[in-house]
Amino acid sequence: MFLNDLSKTDLDHIDNLSIEFIYSYLSTINIDSQRHTLCDFRSYLQFINRIDLLQRIEGICSPRTKKIISVLSDDENMRIQNVLNSDKVTIRDKQFSY
Repeated sequence: MFLNDLSKTDLDHIDNLSIEFIYSYLSTINIDSQRHTLCDFRSYLQFINRIDLLQRIEGICSPRTKKIISVLSDDENMRIQNVLNSDKVTIRDKQFSY
């Protein structure tokens, strides 16, 4: 994605790649994708041996988004327990649920 966007700019040589360009590019990226993009940047900068830029972006940390894991509601838990406590479920199946 970065290289595709890079080809659309007026940058004529990769040696002219600047930290300002990287910062402006990162500002256009969705916050959920920034961690992945920074990882790509680091790999690419190592590949082209731009250690100067690599050191400049070394301290950039994109926020890690935490996703909420859905859990069963109290009503759903109670219904499951009612089924497990009934005779509708075999003993073997009950053991897998605990």
